[in-house]
Amino acid sequence: MDIVVKNLHFKRGSFSLDIKEFTARRGERIAVLGLNGSGKTTFFDCLLGLHNYEGEVRILDKCPKKYFKQINPHIAYCMQNPDDQLFCLTVRDDILFAPRNFGLLKEHTEDSIISSTNELIDVSSLLEKAPYELSYGEKKRCVIASCLSYSPKILLLDEPTAMLDHEQKDNLRKVILGIKDTTILIASHDYEWVRSICPRELMLKDGAPVLHNL
Repeated sequence: MDIVVKNLHFKRGSFSLDIKEFTARRGERIAVLGLNGSGKTTFFDCLLGLHNYEGEVRILDKCPKKYFKQINPHIAYCMQNPDDQLFCLTVRDDILFAPRNFGLLKEHTEDSIISSTNELIDVSSLLEKAPYELSYGEKKRCVIASCLSYSPKILLLDEPTAMLDHEQKDNLRKVILGIKDTTILIASHDYEWVRSICPRELMLKDGAPVLHNL
């Protein structure tokens, strides 16, 4: 199992997240559904080891709170706001940031990484642009490209269709369906869109599952 959660409990103020059991196998696509404040992003943060939760969370058979550095090169998190993740001078540098820092250039060239990333999601026309020059939809594509550039085993997408038009959402759907051998969790309000991609779903309400398809 790529992801194993047992008796997860996290409390902050009056909000608490409680998930008794959740698992994800390699290559699964799972929707994480719920209204604002239901705990979707908090759940992702717990999977990344960013909160001091109780219970057991194992990512690639390791506890993310203890082994974050070992897990980090194998998990990618695409945040809801692309401006939180694009910080380099050019899109090319943003895409190559993780491969450079995770040591991928020992085995691959920068051009080969860019080429393989473009095969999954084409951002070739944007590579030399600065992030501030891009439209919101283009920024979304570039963030996803940067997440795919180092071939993560697990991909977390937080509201990937937010503010995208129908054509952009359809293109994103094709991109996600083209990703192989990667466990993908998608937090979304766009139930129809995400259910067209994900065979499984975890529905959260006030921090607790109300529907859990296994």
